Amino acid sequence: MKENIVSSQSLFGDISTSNLIVTTKKQRRKKKTSNAKKVVFPHSRAKLSLYANYLEKYLAIMSVAPKISKIHIFDIFCGTGIYNDGRVGSPILAYENILKVNTFLRGFNNTKIKDTILYVNDINKNNIHNVKQYLDEKERVEGVNIEYNNLDAQDMIERALSIIKTQDYNERNIMFLDPYGYSQIKKETIEKIMNTKKTEIILFLPASHMHRFKDVVQEEEKQAYLSLRNFLYDFFPESHPIRTINKVKKISTREFISHVCDALSMSSKFHSTSFYLQRDQSNYYALFFITNNILGLERIIDIKWDIDRKKGEGFRLNDMNQSLFDMIGVNIELEHELLKLENIVLDRLKIKKTVENIELYLIALKNNFRPTHLVKVLRKLQNISFIKAERTDGKKLNKGTFYINYDNYSTKKDVVVVSLI
Repeated sequence: MKENIVSSQSLFGDISTSNLIVTTKKQRRKKKTSNAKKVVFPHSRAKLSLYANYLEKYLAIMSVAPKISKIHIFDIFCGTGIYNDGRVGSPILAYENILKVNTFLRGFNNTKIKDTILYVNDINKNNIHNVKQYLDEKERVEGVNIEYNNLDAQDMIERALSIIKTQDYNERNIMFLDPYGYSQIKKETIEKIMNTKKTEIILFLPASHMHRFKDVVQEEEKQAYLSLRNFLYDFFPESHPIRTINKVKKISTREFISHVCDALSMSSKFHSTSFYLQRDQSNYYALFFITNNILGLERIIDIKWDIDRKKGEGFRLNDMNQSLFDMIGVNIELEHELLKLENIVLDRLKIKKTVENIELYLIALKNNFRPTHLVKVLRKLQNISFIKAERTDGKKLNKGTFYINYDNYSTKKDVVVVSLI
């Protein structure tokens, strides 16, 4: 496929990441004349919301980090960009968030977003045309560029890898993979990207479809099943429950998502987490986040809990129409989840007798909880005299203080030891 790279463009503007919809008159006129396609379903709106919210935090943090010199955003399967219902897709959302952060930084401390390149790619030329047509009318922002590509996904991923490998150490990358299926998602490719130690990946997969046919593809050698068979054989050994065909005890779609998430960590070489997205009563999709950076994991878990206040694990269709009564149920379910975290902590203390705050920080994140959730659990246990906490340097420690956060984790300062009473 011939590569088509177009000069950079920029714009000033703002878009609500919770609404994700075009609102100005000029944009509505544009929507009518552009080759818009379909609408954005609720599960896709949740997907885009998570991506946009994470990207906003990522750009803001990278832009104030003194050692970071440049940011690269790769949208490998950009899609149509603009939809019939006026909503916008990932490439336009990415650019709007670049501008949103830039505007904030201008007002906050009279600085600007770090130099950024947004790589927009799709094998469909019409999709690239739609996105470019929309963004071409916008004003430029210094240091912010867009590169348009019309490449096969695997070719674009290889191009991204070649770009990343030639970068300075202080450059950072985020890659959004929203494929038309999963044939291009290979373990070797994911591992190559992550081994650069400068890149985070957000991957979207049709979980229910993959789960539904996982046994069939292993029993029948049909060409139609080749992509899924390759995915399963690539990521899972023969003895894994995913590869074991059990007619009596079948794994659920949620369990399938969890197994894929674990596999994407490459035996805990990287940090990974998942977020399921319910399309209808029988179909789920899933977002997977992979990073080398524990702070990146904390940020995405924080956003997951912003979207799913009950369990921080997914989007359900009935979440769209919650009443005040439903909010009471949210609090009840949250307390139930915190009880699970409490048992995890107590079990760990029974085994190790003492656990430092640095390990406790990891326990929270590895079990899909915010550090603040763990602090709440520890305060409860301390108040009922189940545990005690002490500083290792002998200094006084105020009750309810545990120093469970990224700063203390990364610097190893203010070490606190928690033990059973």
